[in-house]
Amino acid sequence: MQAAIENVQFSTTFNTVNTIDYLLKKVETSDAKLRNEIENKIVSLGQAAVADLVRNLVDAKGVKRSVVAMSLIRIGSASIQALKNELLYDNENNWVIRYVINEIQGSNEALAV
Repeated sequence: MQAAIENVQFSTTFNTVNTIDYLLKKVETSDAKLRNEIENKIVSLGQAAVADLVRNLVDAKGVKRSVVAMSLIRIGSASIQALKNELLYDNENNWVIRYVINEIQGSNEALAV
């Protein structure tokens, strides 16, 4: 399975959305080492991946959501505005969005539910 990750070509024919969707699909059946490699690949996309990661953050569950959240946290401040924008539209997942924002900003505030 690891070879499948290495073969992802980041080109105009395999855009960021396709790349993230492909990598997150692989997360569902991966071991811890491969999940770490997938997360590193996602983070390497940087700000270009943020919108798709935010979309996946509110839709994903379980280990997939944790990889998305950690990727956004590792991308850092470039993620904050997109996350704040999502807060305006998504009441159901406010808790996870606020959690990721607080992790990025290093806040010690308690998260309101």
